[in-house]
Amino acid sequence: MAGSLATIAKFYNKQTFVKPEPHSELIDYILNFNPRKFVQIGLDPKDRFNVTIRLLSLIRYILITIDFLQRIYTLMGNILSLILDPVSRQRIILFKDEYVTLSKTTFQGESSLVFESQAQDECRVLLTQSDILKLSALECCIFETINQKMTVIQPLVLQQLEQMAQYMKSQYEVNVENKYMLINAVSDYTIRNSLPNSDLSYISQIKQFASQQLEQRWTMLEEYTKEMSSNGENVCSTFFGSLADDTKDANIHSETIIPSSTNNQKIPTVVVSNSYPS
Repeated sequence: MAGSLATIAKFYNKQTFVKPEPHSELIDYILNFNPRKFVQIGLDPKDRFNVTIRLLSLIRYILITIDFLQRIYTLMGNILSLILDPVSRQRIILFKDEYVTLSKTTFQGESSLVFESQAQDECRVLLTQSDILKLSALECCIFETINQKMTVIQPLVLQQLEQMAQYMKSQYEVNVENKYMLINAVSDYTIRNSLPNSDLSYISQIKQFASQQLEQRWTMLEEYTKEMSSNGENVCSTFFGSLADDTKDANIHSETIIPSSTNNQKIPTVVVSNSYPS
């Protein structure tokens, strides 16, 4: 950890900086909780459209699980006591999981929190006292957004992706290498007019951030059609086999996540994805 803090110090002194690997694009929502700090909550197409949470600075980021975020808010009172204590200067590891370490340290004379990835090099975010206070105030906003992503947006995105794949399959017959080009060439307006009406449309974001998954689903539908046609059966499938099967296999629960400040009892564990891209 000492080496990591030294790297942070070098960055803020405008010395050698090693840029972390770029993160994947999300179908997302971003909360700006301080001028240069953000919470990004979105669906990651590369992780089966599971809800992903990132803390972002201008050039660094850290991935955290919902469970880890719940632990932070459960212990927020203790964290604020440590951070706002003018006497305590020693570095303290508050808690960690197999992916992220959260520690309290002193940086440029001020107590701060450091989130550091144990899974990916150069992924860390430092939060100052003002950052932490603002993050604490956003607890309900953050969990409302997570719940919305889990219960409304994720099923809708998967449904629209399936509908788009069905549309592309019914309208075009092209080689595999030309599918990606065609997906980007067909206008959003054309696709939208061919799909059932919806108050929320994610067609543009699916094309922009999940074109690879759309192409894969299109190819899968073609293969299923050929296989079932040869057996004289009807094709009946949904993305990733079925959302119900995926939910069962991945042990995904759809209960509402309760912010810690609204319930003194134990917070229910709701895991959408505890995995990180390798």
